[in-house]
Amino acid sequence: MKIEDILVCINNYNCNENANKLKQEFIKNGFDTIIIDSGSEIQEESFDIKLGNVYYNGLLNQSIKSTILSDKQYMFFIASDVF
Repeated sequence: MKIEDILVCINNYNCNENANKLKQEFIKNGFDTIIIDSGSEIQEESFDIKLGNVYYNGLLNQSIKSTILSDKQYMFFIASDVF
């Protein structure tokens, strides 16, 4: 498995600061990384995909869709409340 085959999908709901920190760390380590937000009170410019409150299932579905559209073989699905 190569890093370029992986899309990191950070799934967020109201943990904006940590979502952005996680994104920077993954990018710094060479991973293509996106933040998918599920209707946070404040949807920041740094969020790549801004959805309504679609809950975990909606975030998972969007992560899968984004992985396919990015032509990646693997998806790393992570919640933004992980330190």
